[in-house]
Amino acid sequence: MGDFQPEAHVNGFCGRSFTAFIFNSSSAIRNAVSLLLIMAQKYKVFIDNVELFFVSEEIKKVSVLSKPVSPKDLQSLTEKMSEVTTQQCQIISDDPKRAFKSFFKSFVKIKAAGGLVFRDKEMLFIHRNNKWDLPKGKVEKKESSKSAAVREVMEECGLLNEPKIKSKIINTYHVYSFDGKSYLKKTSWFLMDYEGSKKLVVQKEEGITSACWVDYTSLPGKLKKSFPSICEVINNVTL
Repeated sequence: MGDFQPEAHVNGFCGRSFTAFIFNSSSAIRNAVSLLLIMAQKYKVFIDNVELFFVSEEIKKVSVLSKPVSPKDLQSLTEKMSEVTTQQCQIISDDPKRAFKSFFKSFVKIKAAGGLVFRDKEMLFIHRNNKWDLPKGKVEKKESSKSAAVREVMEECGLLNEPKIKSKIINTYHVYSFDGKSYLKKTSWFLMDYEGSKKLVVQKEEGITSACWVDYTSLPGKLKKSFPSICEVINNVTL
């Protein structure tokens, strides 16, 4: 995998879940269940709306993927995942990291970075491909994930001042296909603060149609029209 080194998704959880704080009770219960799963998992990969865990200990009430043979591409992986009747499944291994790397050995590896940017009590969101998303992009050669995250946020949203990184949030993994190739993307997410004008100028050449600052009350509506991985990022921010 070269410099694409998978990192354990989450080894534990402390503090108060940001989404549990703002969501209604039913959503908070679902998030609480996700947090219990996070406690046991090592790696999670988003495959459309299905979450695939690589774990050393079985997660109760989560389907076990039978005969986990390494897929040659996303199509064969999607066909395999069609056997799953729930939104979560797991591969159990004595060495989750090795199992993770072996399972996706035929996929091209991409490193990306992005940010959850706060300005006062509002968060920066972009709209791309009919989904609400967070600004992010590919890490260039010899560029650190932190530098890439700041650069991408500024480029995609037209920020005049540089946002300041407060902490690392999480790494997310998801798969996709493009021009006949299958990719596994690792995105490093950072919590950022921004001081400057609220004015945003989107990078239209990157397919971004709009950007806005979102307050707590509007966040659930945005997440309903977002990606599961973005919900994962938000859910791992603690107050």
